[in-house]
Formats: sequence, C-alpha cells, structure tokens
Amino acid sequence: MYFRSYHKIPTPAKMQQELCSSCVKLGSAERDADHSPGAGTNEQNAQNATAKSKTEGSAVDEEMDMEDAAPDGGWGWVVAWASFVTWVLAEIIDLNFGMLFSGILLEMGTSTIFISWIYSAGLVISCIIGIFAGPMVGVFGWRKVAMVMAVVNSLAVIISAFATTDVFLFFTSLAAGSTVGSQLIITNSIICQYFTRRRDIANTIMILGSSVNMVVIPYLLTYLHAEYGFKGAILITGGACLNQIPASMVFHPVEWHSRNPPHCRTQEPDDKPDHLRVMLHAFKSNLLLLKSSRVIVIALPHAVYFTAVVFTSSYIPFVMQTTGYTLEESAYCLTMVGIFHILARVIHPCLSFAFGVSNFLIMAAGYGGLPIALVGFICGMDLHVKAASMAVFGIAMSFVGASIGPVITDTLGASMVLRVLSVKGLFDATGFLIIGPLTGMVKDLSGSYTSSLYVPAACMFFLSFLPFICMPAAKTHDRRREQQSSQMKAKKEEMELKKQSRPVKCFKETSYLLSRSCSTPAYERRQLS
Repeated sequence: MYFRSYHKIPTPAKMQQELCSSCVKLGSAERDADHSPGAGTNEQNAQNATAKSKTEGSAVDEEMDMEDAAPDGGWGWVVAWASFVTWVLAEIIDLNFGMLFSGILLEMGTSTIFISWIYSAGLVISCIIGIFAGPMVGVFGWRKVAMVMAVVNSLAVIISAFATTDVFLFFTSLAAGSTVGSQLIITNSIICQYFTRRRDIANTIMILGSSVNMVVIPYLLTYLHAEYGFKGAILITGGACLNQIPASMVFHPVEWHSRNPPHCRTQEPDDKPDHLRVMLHAFKSNLLLLKSSRVIVIALPHAVYFTAVVFTSSYIPFVMQTTGYTLEESAYCLTMVGIFHILARVIHPCLSFAFGVSNFLIMAAGYGGLPIALVGFICGMDLHVKAASMAVFGIAMSFVGASIGPVITDTLGASMVLRVLSVKGLFDATGFLIIGPLTGMVKDLSGSYTSSLYVPAACMFFLSFLPFICMPAAKTHDRRREQQSSQMKAKKEEMELKKQSRPVKCFKETSYLLSRSCSTPAYERRQLS
C-alpha cells in the first residue's frame, strides 16, 4: 500500500531532473535573448522604426487607395446633383426664417430674445446631432441617415403651418432645424469621397443649391404668402421639402461605383456589431480631434462664420421692415446675396484651376470680406447701397462655404472631412448659444434691429484672419506633438519588453534553488516517511 502511494508521488531525483532540464531551456533562451546587448538594442530600435514606418506607410497607402478608388465622375455626378437638391430644400428654414415667420411673429408681439431662441434652438440641436453624423453614417450608411433626416425636416415644416402660438412654433422650428447640420455634413463628406480631380466642380454644384435657395425661395415665399396666406405658404413649402427623400436615396456607398472594387470593397462581418458601442467609440475618437491645433484653427472661425451668416440672413427681413422697407425689398436684398453667391461659385473653380490659387487663401479672403460687407449694409442709408453690400456678402459667403471641404482635404485628408465637420458641431452649438441670445439682447436694449447686427459683424471681424495667421504655427505644433507621441510609444514598448524578460530570470533562480533543495537527504526522508 505504501509502496503504491510512494510511486504515485514523483521522486526527488525525477523532480530534480525535470527542474534542471527546464533551467537549461530557460537559461539557453535567456542567453539567446541577452546575447550582445548592444546589438539587441539596435535591433529593437530598428524594429520600432520599421513598425512606425509601416504604420505611417499604411495610413498613406490607405489615403492613396481611397483617392485611386474614387469614381471621380459617373454616379458621382448623380450624387452631386442630389446634394444640390438637398442644399436647396434643407436650408429653407435656416436662410428664410424671417421670410417665413416674421409676419406672424410680429403680429403675436413676440420678444426679440424669444425669436432668437426660436431660431437658434433648432440650430443648436442640429449641431449636437451633427456631432454623431459621422458615427451614424459609419453604422447605418449614407442613405438611411439622410432619408431619416429628410423625413423629419419635411414633416416639421408641414406641422409649422398649424402653429397658433410662438411656443408651438418654437418646437416645430426646433424639429425642422435639428436635421440641417447632419444633412450638410453628409453631403460635404460624400462629395469628397466620390471625387478627387473634379472635386472642386462637384463641390460647386452642391453649394449652388444654397445660392439657388437665396435667389428663388424669397420671391417664391413672398408670392405664396400673398396668394395663399401663412398656412398655405408653409404647407406648399413643406411639400416641396419632401423631395429631399428621393434625393437621399442615391447616396450609395462609394464601393458600389469604385474604379478599383477589389481593393476597396469591404467584407461584411459575420456577427452584427453593437451599434451603440460602435457609435460611442466613433464619437470618442472624434472628440480626440480637439487635441489637433489644425482642427481648431479650421473649425473655430468657420463656426463663427456659420452662426453669423445664418443670423444675418434671418434678421435682414426684420431689420428692413422695421426701418420702413417692404417685404419685397427685403427679398431683393436676399436675392442679391444669392445671385452673387452663384457668380462666386463660378469664379471659385477658375481661381483654383486656372490660376492655382489655394483654397486656403480663398477661404481667408472670404472671412475678411464678410464683416466689411455687413458693416456696409448696416451703415448704408439707400436701398442700392444695402443691396451692393449684400452682393459682397454673398461673394464672401460663397468663398468660405466652397472652400471648407477642400481645405480639410488638403490639410488633413479626404477621410477626415466627415469627422472634422462632425466635431465642428460643438463650436457651432456654442456659437448659436452665445451669438443668438446676445444679438437679441442688444436689440432689446437699443430698441433697433440694425444695432443688433453689430454683434455678428464684430465676431466675424475678430476671427476672420485666424486661419491665415495661426495655421503655420498649428502645423508645427501638431508635428511636434506627433513626434513626442511616437517617442512615448517607443519608450512604452521598451518598458513592456523589459517587464516580459523579468519573470524569466525570477523563474530561473527559483527553479535553481528548488532543485538544490530537492537533492538534500532531509527532503527525501520527509517524502519517504
């Protein structure tokens, strides 16, 4: 009995043999790892440099594959004209808020601060939703997101026809304006994905929708108000907005029409991902873009430009009607903005292609012209002076709007357009929360709509030259930060390699001590007893 139990337990000699063999294996492995330390360090540095170059090269190759795979025509022209229709209809509330609701709001006696909140609340929600536009597109695709936004926008405009109080109009305007930011972000980014060499032409077609909106919609709304009244005009406008739905249906994935399908087509995963987790992860990665100085230099002035332009366009009917002008004369000034907006759209590709002017310089010129034109409109005492100022305003507005996508592409890459425009929603929302109520407060304190326009003019003036002055420093800062990040990553990998080599030495010493203790007679006597 004791003999059988004794043979079930390994003998000390066998334990010593196994431990010694493991020591030999571990020692040989450690000697191979520790052989020629200087060479090992050089080899490790070479591996780190190779990994870094592979990472950078893969990013560059991915960007080049995206550029090579872009259709640059074909179905892309269908997408460009569908984006044109989206820009015409989605911005009806944004650019023509005063033409739509100024009459009924003045009849209700609504205060200027509350009018600013009615207008800005939807835009703030739009900017917040726009932050998730990139993650939503990554999970659900272009078409589904664009179609949902189009349905919400159209139904909200139709329901606004039945508004009887300013509070009711607040909520309908909130719903209608909440989708505009995402729709514009989607169209901007999909144009950059579909086109490379002809990107400026496609971008011009898309932005022309905003110009047509400013030229046609004011006169159309004036006619509809005169013929059918407030309710009829809003119902017809909402019915026209329903055309955004078929326009959104042509936003196919780029892979369907790629020039190089085998290299760019992605395989569907076998298991369905957690959509919420994917969206939150994408949202978190987008927020990390705020660490980039180039992103801030691009996003901050454009957010101020977007906020100021939107409020200026909505306040012009209020300003002119309270200073003795008619609604038709207000439409005339807005039409001048649209006409010269179109002319600037034609000039922009000519400057880019024929004369080689960079999009960054065109955008900087637009930023500088906006506050000058707005001050001219405020100080002009004649209708023609105001119309001429609005013409300059339209040219500057066109230069900035047409250049933002190409500037992001040239600075950060085409794949970053959607992410940068999404995270820019934080700056847009902050601008609407500050500039909108501040404009209404100035009007209530001064008693003049004209004085309130100095607020957006001052904001645009102080931030107009920020991209031109700060972009070189921002590039240098980002380059330095990337170098520091790569160095920290290399040091972290080196520390992890050192930590992995420590258990080998500790196990070797423990095995050696245990093998020595196994050879003592006392240990054998305890096991045998």
